[in-house]
Amino acid sequence: METTVKESPIIQKAMELCQAVVDQPDFQAVKEKLDAFLRDEGAKFQFQQLNELGELLQMKQQSGRAVTEEEVAQFNVLREEVMKSPVAQGFMEAQQ
Repeated sequence: METTVKESPIIQKAMELCQAVVDQPDFQAVKEKLDAFLRDEGAKFQFQQLNELGELLQMKQQSGRAVTEEEVAQFNVLREEVMKSPVAQGFMEAQQ
């Protein structure tokens, strides 16, 4: 037995919007950058470390505690390492 479900107009429009996004010229390039990042465990780990350290320093600062020069230097070194990775750079470009 075959059942046919009629899609609502909202679902149809959502599908059209999704297709319009996929049809954009830059979509495939962005998708490839995201996929490359998701496959690279090292880049994901470094990126996660950078985000966690950034959040920690931000919370520290917001709570009124001073961020030390060593902490800032550690963040900058980690950020520079992340930025050396073409995969991480592609991911950040894709996010934008």
